[in-house]
Amino acid sequence: SDQAIIHSILNTVPTPASDLTEGLSPGVVATLDRALQKEPARRYPDASAMLADLEQLIADPESFSRAVVPSLPVEGERRLMTALACTITGFGTLLESLEPDAVDQRLATLRARLQRTVEDYGGVLNDFSEDRAIALFGVPVAHEDDTLRAVRAALEIRKGGRSGDAVGIRSALLSSQVAIRPTDEPERPYRLGGSLARDAARLAARGEQGDILIAGELARAVMPFVETEPRAGIEFEVASGTYEPVAVLGETEVDSRLDASSPGTLTRFVGRSGELASLVHSLESTNTGGGRLVSIVGDAGVGKSRLLHEFRRQLADDGVRYVQGRCQVHGSLTPFVPFIECVKAMLGLSRVPQAQLGDQVISRTLGLSSELGIYAPLILHLLSIESERHPVPDYLVGDDLRAALAEALVSVFTLGSRGQPLVLLLEDWHWADSGSDDVLALLTEMISAYPLLVVVTSRPATDEDRVPPAGQLHLDLAPLEPESAVAVMQAIIGARLPVDLAARITEKTGGNPFFIEELCRTLVEEGTIAAAGGEAFVKGSLDRLTIPDTVQAVLKTRLDRLDPEAREVLRSASVIGRAFGHALLARVVPSASRLPTALDALRASGLIQRTGLVPEATYRFKHALTLDVTYDSLLERQRRERNLLVGEALEELHADDLDAHAARLARHFGAAESWDRAVTYGRLAAQRAAALWRLDEAVSTLERTRAWVVHLDAPQELRDQMLVELLLAEERHLETLGRRERQQAAIDELLRLLPEGAGVQRAIVLVRQGELATLLGDYEGARVALDEAITIAETLGAETERIMAVRAIGHQCWRAGSYEEAISSLTEVVEHDRAEEASTRLPRDLVNLGRVLRELGRWDEALAIGHEALAMANDLGDPLDQIYASNYFGHLYRAMGRPEDALASFERARIGSTEINLPVRLTFNLLAIAALQMDLGRIEESWETYEEAVETARRTGRADSLAAGLSFYGDALMAVGQPEAAIPRYEEAATILRPLGVDQALARATGNLARAREQAGHDSAADSWAETRLLREHLGDQQGVLEAVEHEARLRLSDPDRLSALHDVALTLATDLGDVEAEARIRNSLAITAWKRGELDEAAREYATAAARLRLTEERPGLGAVLNGRGAVLTHLGRYDEAQAVLDEAREINEAAGDLERGADSFAALGALAREQNDVTRAFDLYESCLEHRRLSGDRVGEGWALHRLAEISTLAGAPDRAATFSATARAIARETRHSPLERACAKLASPDDASSST
Repeated sequence: SDQAIIHSILNTVPTPASDLTEGLSPGVVATLDRALQKEPARRYPDASAMLADLEQLIADPESFSRAVVPSLPVEGERRLMTALACTITGFGTLLESLEPDAVDQRLATLRARLQRTVEDYGGVLNDFSEDRAIALFGVPVAHEDDTLRAVRAALEIRKGGRSGDAVGIRSALLSSQVAIRPTDEPERPYRLGGSLARDAARLAARGEQGDILIAGELARAVMPFVETEPRAGIEFEVASGTYEPVAVLGETEVDSRLDASSPGTLTRFVGRSGELASLVHSLESTNTGGGRLVSIVGDAGVGKSRLLHEFRRQLADDGVRYVQGRCQVHGSLTPFVPFIECVKAMLGLSRVPQAQLGDQVISRTLGLSSELGIYAPLILHLLSIESERHPVPDYLVGDDLRAALAEALVSVFTLGSRGQPLVLLLEDWHWADSGSDDVLALLTEMISAYPLLVVVTSRPATDEDRVPPAGQLHLDLAPLEPESAVAVMQAIIGARLPVDLAARITEKTGGNPFFIEELCRTLVEEGTIAAAGGEAFVKGSLDRLTIPDTVQAVLKTRLDRLDPEAREVLRSASVIGRAFGHALLARVVPSASRLPTALDALRASGLIQRTGLVPEATYRFKHALTLDVTYDSLLERQRRERNLLVGEALEELHADDLDAHAARLARHFGAAESWDRAVTYGRLAAQRAAALWRLDEAVSTLERTRAWVVHLDAPQELRDQMLVELLLAEERHLETLGRRERQQAAIDELLRLLPEGAGVQRAIVLVRQGELATLLGDYEGARVALDEAITIAETLGAETERIMAVRAIGHQCWRAGSYEEAISSLTEVVEHDRAEEASTRLPRDLVNLGRVLRELGRWDEALAIGHEALAMANDLGDPLDQIYASNYFGHLYRAMGRPEDALASFERARIGSTEINLPVRLTFNLLAIAALQMDLGRIEESWETYEEAVETARRTGRADSLAAGLSFYGDALMAVGQPEAAIPRYEEAATILRPLGVDQALARATGNLARAREQAGHDSAADSWAETRLLREHLGDQQGVLEAVEHEARLRLSDPDRLSALHDVALTLATDLGDVEAEARIRNSLAITAWKRGELDEAAREYATAAARLRLTEERPGLGAVLNGRGAVLTHLGRYDEAQAVLDEAREINEAAGDLERGADSFAALGALAREQNDVTRAFDLYESCLEHRRLSGDRVGEGWALHRLAEISTLAGAPDRAATFSATARAIARETRHSPLERACAKLASPDDASSST
């Protein structure tokens, strides 16, 4: 029957034409197979597309592929590629059972099927033989979802296999960046570098028949969209690492990553509250005044889908009916895709059995509106459901059918919204088919008469043919503002970010939230960014960031839409840099005459923007990531060639001012491997950067220049000498910047290049080593290096270098506290200066000597030296020496107890530093002034000066100065009891110091931060102490480790296992250090912990051991507190006589020490003991003594508890009026201090039932 034929057409997979008729060409088989596909997306979109393939077959009967014109440059490029490898088995068996021609036909048919499937998903079959096939995705044009397309193609290939067929296929997919270039070989259109295809083929061979294996980054990219299962026992190793692949079972019903996300896993929704409010307002207007269309336009990744996701959540919470449709990337092959999805959702068809589908569609359609009955045949047709009762009229064909289908869809949404307001969410309209455009236009025309809100998302127009729809409300989603961008970063990284790091990521991503998320995840996964104590810091290099595959796919898709000439211009511009001018670009592109047209096309595409017109047109990449992806597409050879062109063009353009452009010239010639010019310009660039106080830039330039020196065509001795000169300059800058670990690495490399016997340069480096070791507190190591330096200098008769070493020894002795030896060394240096008439050095050497005299309290000598140094500085007119002398007097007067004189001296130094623009010296003088103002009680002035010092340090670019300023400011705030205000200062100091390496300054900063957080009651305090402990361990500071462990233990009371481990560590450390007081403190803590667990005997033992250890010390600090605790435990154990003796001793010790708080504890414990012995009168007297001590010590909460105990005793003594008075006063204190445990205890005592049972 006709209906049977229709059912077969719609549902039955036809027998391949090759099985019905022998000798059909693969091209004919492929064309027929595509025409008969059941899935609309796999069929020809219209007759003209099929006709094009047939015409090609007539012209070339051997062809069976729609022509693909490679868009790659002829010389090739680097691209992110996905390789689908298929291992084919069984053709060997067929050779024995079939004629050779039949085997060839089967092979050709298989190839045709694979090629058709691959090409339908946007890939290319690049290699085929009887035992394997390799398909590539991402070429000739990249798609954002190439990885998913490849997996879907593999699933389609597996589904197309016939049951029982002797030929089997197992597949695998991998992705990576590869070099690729087009070939002239039709059977192999692309040649790949690297091992991507081979690795995929090896992985495919490891699978079972029918397996589709995926691994690595590709697996992570497609995981939400496919179901997988692990393949036990398979480990797969490639250049990028070892993976355990998973097998793809099939597709999920997930349409987007947002749909796949679990509750609570999405990053915080920020920066779009205004747009979300506009959507909500539009819905309210729809419900009250008629429907409307809202259009949302924004670049890929800017947050259109997330905005709809948040809107959907509100709709669900409010009980609003909504349906959603999404245009497909190749949706133009199938009309009405997003609206068909919406109809299915409105009718709730996902759970309807196939046999009942037709009836349910009719009944549910009529349930929306009885007026929809006339459209039933068309709705069934749209849903590909056959129906004998509701056939589509024969006269509806072609344009008439298309118009009728559009009318049916519009009627479903308009009439269906009458019973309940409806929201239509239509995503990715930039991929919409023309039929869907017609439906939306008709819907927009009618929408105002219905309670219907239509929200359409799209990307900005890239050509005139695809203009985004314009609604009554139009929302342009711009990139996130910096504050919102930082919030996204912190959500991904899980820590606060330094300002400069956040700015770098924002600049690199252009504020695109998707780019931010993916880049931050990559930085964390690669270890480039780490977090500690709630603060993020850079651990690796940010010079060349790895661009996530997901971001590359989005950007590369945009680049591939460009015409070849515009793309080549963009590639040349990427070599120049983020910003570029017309004059330079014109010198390096293939055709300068066509450059304006190409630049206009790039501006129209939104990839670049014009930034200036005079004296020449200048341009800029809109996104730094676009620049990176474009540059990364260049092969190594192309990068060398184009950088050489740019470098030589720069030399021509700026021949009169090469120094000013030295940094750019060095970078380009270095990338071009023109080593002589790279080194020359690198040294110039480093000198210029240092002269401008851009020390970070100078250091990085010197590092790059050292790498270029290695490649010079010069004798090894000459190269080594150049390296020594570069390293000496680099080491000086690193010292100034406070980068101690890197400074030490530079010195180590210098000593390697200058072995023993290398001459006076080795002595200079050893002096630098001694000075650095002194700064780090390694006085013994410093002395070894400096003694060797003196020996070398004396052997060579190098007096200047010997005095350098003696001066450094004087400084080392001063820092180590060996003042007499320091005076001897520094006196020798001063006498040398006088003898040599080294007037330029003498004032500072006098100051160095005077500092040591100050430490010894030899005030007259120190003053005399200061006056001599200042007089010499004045005579010489040297403002720097005048500043040093004034600063010296400031510290001297402060030490002598003359704060006003000290303040005046520091003020003179401040003025001098300002006048000659010495921000580093200015910072230290401001910090000294702030500290003095604090000493003098001028608190507000002090805060202002600290703020000025910090901002001045920030401008210097010196990390150590800024960290020191912030730490000193934090210390001052802590001194006046403001831990909350100190925390951000300490946090920034720690963040600055972390990338510089582990040293004492960082350990101090994290310790200060931990202490401030602990005092402020922050939950993060324990983690801060844990970080401090690790840093102290790294430095070998056992005492510091012990302090950190003790503090952390006090904050881990809710984690018994962790607490026990910390106590064990602390006890071991205290024992190893012989620190009796610390051991007693720890045992006291162990006793308290055991008591809380109810282990009273264990608590008593720990208290006894702690007391015994403290009795070994002279001052016996804390013994009274330990005895209080032991006595209380003995009371609970019923050992009253022992408790009495212990508590009497505790009381005597605390009274003798004048410790009111601990004395009050003694009386409280004695009162509890008397109460246990039913001696109410004595208990009352003891609690009264406790109350007196609490009041004298100002302990209001303790006072309240003492009153509460007196109320309890009065109740037991039968004195209810007195009890009520005590209890009322205690309750008033509880409310005043907001101490809820005391208030609850008072309330319980006030209850008659409870009072009678109170003990």
